[in-house]
Amino acid sequence: MEKKNIHKVFTFKNQKMLYIEKIEIQSIINPVFITTKSNSLFISSYNTDSIIYVYSIPDLIHKNTIGVKGYGPEDFLDFAMFYGSTNEYLYIYGNDYDKLNKYSITSQKELELKSILNIHNEEYMNQPYIFNDSILIYNALPADMAIKKYNIEKQAIPDEIRFKNRNYKNLQFTSDRGYVAANDSFIIYSYLYKKQIDIYYTHNMKLKKRIVGKYKKQKIDIKNPNNNKRHYVNLVVGKKFMYALYKIQNDIPSPEYILEIYDYEGNPIIEYHFDLPPLLFCIDEKEEYLYGYRHDEPNQLLRYKL
Repeated sequence: MEKKNIHKVFTFKNQKMLYIEKIEIQSIINPVFITTKSNSLFISSYNTDSIIYVYSIPDLIHKNTIGVKGYGPEDFLDFAMFYGSTNEYLYIYGNDYDKLNKYSITSQKELELKSILNIHNEEYMNQPYIFNDSILIYNALPADMAIKKYNIEKQAIPDEIRFKNRNYKNLQFTSDRGYVAANDSFIIYSYLYKKQIDIYYTHNMKLKKRIVGKYKKQKIDIKNPNNNKRHYVNLVVGKKFMYALYKIQNDIPSPEYILEIYDYEGNPIIEYHFDLPPLLFCIDEKEEYLYGYRHDEPNQLLRYKL
């Protein structure tokens, strides 16, 4: 790799404290995915009677509850997975194993089905992103150690990013394991066991920039996974910036986290510290809010002003 592609970042010049606002909710939820679309916060809940909870933003007032588990045409088989996108449509997987539903959002915070995309990809797709209703970008774990591009119409994988450092016996514990997030221009990969973020071009999946921080390399301990130092534990990509949640310390039960924000040239913008961090979060770049959830705060939605 050419050195011009490597961008070393050890400190952020701009730092700020984010203070939590807790908004009490009446419903019992167990979020697995959250996203913002059309001035709304959508939460996909697991092990609850209802599947999707809708809140207006930034006030976080409950507006609608959508979907139940079942085998009817509009029921969800297990839970709803939100696919990333930069348009105002909400893409939801979960009604059928081979189909992806595309919805518009009405003024009453209801979902209106616009089209159904036939996927026909047997791989489990982690952290999926869709653009032009035709191309999927996803993390192929746990089946494979790669970021893949899938052409929906041709039902083919025209390109992929493969990783060299693999543990073939257990891909969950390999030094190159990480998280994928994307927009129409860039694919971002943050590493779980390294202080490293890669920026790839979406159109050709070639490396644009590699952001490397100061960290101690480690040999992954499979037998005692809690001994492994985790670095980036969540990742969100917006139109303007990328937002990477970094775990400073592994201290149990109170680890410390920061939120690192970069532009797509790999330049550090600002580092946020928390009084109480979210573990699941999404970003509203327009209104500059972070919305999050912690499973140890089951009756609270979390809001932070960026």
